[in-house]
Amino acid sequence: MINQFRRHLLLFVLVSCSFTSIWAYTVQEYEDLDNIEFFNSGDNINNGLTYPGGTGLMQLYTGNNFTNLYIRLLHPNGTLTKLTSYDPDLFIQYAYPLKDGYVFIIQIKNKDGRHIYGKLMDWTGQVLQRDVMLADIPLHDNLAPIAKVNINPNKGFIVATMGGNNVVSWKIFSAPNSTRQITQLYEGIFTENDDKILQGYEVFPTTEGGYGIVLLKSVSTFTQDPLVSKVFNSSPQWFLYVTFWKPTTSQFDTPHLVWQNPDPHADMMMLKMIGCDVAVDGTGYFCIILAPVNSPTVANIKTPDYVRVAFLSSGSVTDVKVILGDTQIQKGVSGIWSVPYGGFMSVEWNATSPNAATRSYVLTLAELIPIDPSRITTNRHNQPDPNAPVRQILFPITLKSTVDKSQRTVQQIIDDLDELIKNKGYTSFSQEYPTSYLDETFGFLPAANLWEAYKFKLIGLLVCFLILIIIYFYAKRKHPEGQSFVVVKLALILADLSLDIAFVLSSAKNVPQILTPSSYYLQFWPGILNLNEGNK
Repeated sequence: MINQFRRHLLLFVLVSCSFTSIWAYTVQEYEDLDNIEFFNSGDNINNGLTYPGGTGLMQLYTGNNFTNLYIRLLHPNGTLTKLTSYDPDLFIQYAYPLKDGYVFIIQIKNKDGRHIYGKLMDWTGQVLQRDVMLADIPLHDNLAPIAKVNINPNKGFIVATMGGNNVVSWKIFSAPNSTRQITQLYEGIFTENDDKILQGYEVFPTTEGGYGIVLLKSVSTFTQDPLVSKVFNSSPQWFLYVTFWKPTTSQFDTPHLVWQNPDPHADMMMLKMIGCDVAVDGTGYFCIILAPVNSPTVANIKTPDYVRVAFLSSGSVTDVKVILGDTQIQKGVSGIWSVPYGGFMSVEWNATSPNAATRSYVLTLAELIPIDPSRITTNRHNQPDPNAPVRQILFPITLKSTVDKSQRTVQQIIDDLDELIKNKGYTSFSQEYPTSYLDETFGFLPAANLWEAYKFKLIGLLVCFLILIIIYFYAKRKHPEGQSFVVVKLALILADLSLDIAFVLSSAKNVPQILTPSSYYLQFWPGILNLNEGNK
């Protein structure tokens, strides 16, 4: 469970680093071992967000209790700040970063989504302002209010709320002032009077100091084709609009249509907004949409693809492309994040061939060594290196011997591979994606010969066992009526006690949960055994 927590934090820090620096020379790990219960159930890590100064914000829940919000601030210097937001009679609450030093918490008072308020806290946990009115409309299903800080954090932030009655309410606030309070500057509401249904929305800051709101809509009813009695596919069924607010105005401009989809079979639970942000060169913006397409392997099944739509503040579309689109394999994607300095990061797996990545690694090694690919395999049983100062993975491979005199022996391959890794900066190992991450200080070590490593210990144990057997038979011969086996019992008890003590001293500290019970066991169990023997 601890490793799972660290993987979540490591993934979050990697995403956060992309927002603050184009280079990532180090990765900072954070541990919160006192609160491991956060990870005993499912959706308890709600999201990860980043402050302008690089501090990361995570919000955690225990089980299904969403009224207690536990906030973790992961600072670039490696320190961890813990905050807790608890207010009675809440349905759910969310945390958002403002400028450095402040956290804004959106609180929903009841289950119908009405009575949405804000609470301002600082990084010490002090509540600076309560019950800031944000909206009084019923929320759309499963769509939380969104807060986004201005591109200049000292200019304030925006909060938008999508209602179930086809409206979007928004309010713009100032940044905390000298008295550490926020004030409302502007407000408005989008009321959609056309025949389209609002299905999703997203908010993003603009380079001009304003904000953009993206609206995802669908037609209310799909048109039937009278000739073949099926849904008509040639006309648009899904629409993406974007509208902008500029600092010199008090309202958002007229929404611009930037993307449309003619597929009426798209599941409303699948087609949704992933996120929007500023483009790499700062001259425009883009949004990522999860759009279902026909599965390449299973009939009548939809699989997700991701569409990137780029546009300008004038509403002009500059580019539309499918990312992570692959019709050759059945894939799964658990998430995708845009990287402001260009590109995307995703977590993706190959459902058709789950071992494709490992096999690709082995084939790359065979090509670079080089050897016949049939002579190198792996059992895929990777494990952490317990001796490494930072978390590293041991990648095992098996080299097969050969009777062909023209090919190198296993020992020659081991020596060559060790040299190639240790000098990867001067070899092609540094040019290939998988091998460039091999640790050049570690190189390639052959598996230890267990007999050579433990033969003297095993021989010693065998000698001790033979001595015990000899003592047993000697005692049995001298005193046939006595309990001669007690000699063997005593030796086994002492050996077991020694091994238990050695384990507690060397390894129990790595698993704090078993340190106390194992210590009690060592204190009381020998006494229980002695009492048991004494009662016989």
